[in-house]
Amino acid sequence: MDFELKFVDPNEKRGVLGDLRSTRVAVLNDDKFPNDVKDLTNHNDVLFGFIIHHFYHFKSDVYKAMFWKLAPGIVFIFDQLITQKMIKTVSLAFLIREHGGDASEYTNYIVFLGVAYFLNFLLDYYADIQFCKLRMGGKASLALRSMCMDTVSQLTPAFEETFDVGRVMKTAEVAVDGAIDMSWMGCFTVCASPPPSSPNPCYLT
Repeated sequence: MDFELKFVDPNEKRGVLGDLRSTRVAVLNDDKFPNDVKDLTNHNDVLFGFIIHHFYHFKSDVYKAMFWKLAPGIVFIFDQLITQKMIKTVSLAFLIREHGGDASEYTNYIVFLGVAYFLNFLLDYYADIQFCKLRMGGKASLALRSMCMDTVSQLTPAFEETFDVGRVMKTAEVAVDGAIDMSWMGCFTVCASPPPSSPNPCYLT
């Protein structure tokens, strides 16, 4: 923001420091992170504020990510339906054949169910690929690291001993990714979250 001093009375000079009549002011971290949460000791409020903060930063991508993350639930439902239909059809065909009947008419239906099962698997795979392309974890990591650096740049020399370069870099590299993986990415993977020991590689792409 650029500021310029202007006086109603042209003879008023006491407000001018030397010849400096205009200056530029840079405001960092204008919004209170996360999402204007008042009580930072309340973990639930901080977690919710963290999620809402990134939701507003990447709103269109968040809607797309939520859409693609509907796939695991839909695929699971169709898997159950297809499996039930397959068991009933095979059992019925077997009984008809055992009693000397012609079960060939059920062959096409069994093939159709097999193709439907394969297409259902492809839907899950395609949705996972599209979700990875959104790079939700990478975008959140970049934004949060930038905020960390902005905050550090505002620290006075009195805090340099506590927040030295090593601690700041470790926080930006390790703690940020850990927080994003557990909270931000976790809200997309409620039904299909991987084990903590083997995180999905697309999260931090």
